[in-house]
Amino acid sequence: SDSLRSTSMSLVVVCGQPCSGKSTVVAKLKSAFQNAGCDVETVDEPSLHLIRNESYKDMVNEKHTRGRLKSAVERVISKKKIVILDSLNNIKGFRYELWCVARSAGTRYC
Repeated sequence: SDSLRSTSMSLVVVCGQPCSGKSTVVAKLKSAFQNAGCDVETVDEPSLHLIRNESYKDMVNEKHTRGRLKSAVERVISKKKIVILDSLNNIKGFRYELWCVARSAGTRYC
């Protein structure tokens, strides 16, 4: 755990279809990281007070949702914290934008 805390922290992007177990995996990851003494922040639609079904009902709402998620990640990402993004993240261009955010913050991306 000491070696984990001494490295720059990461942005963990969880991808998958609705009801595929992403949030369950995120909860277990968050718990494991916290047990190792890491500071962990989860970003997802509920943390931004968004209703998932409304957020993805059409392309306009989906684009707005991705923008809010990316902004939230940009606000909390740091070298001292692990940030886990729990959302569909099914668009390759969006994942690339997140990789750029992690890189500019000097953190890892997985």
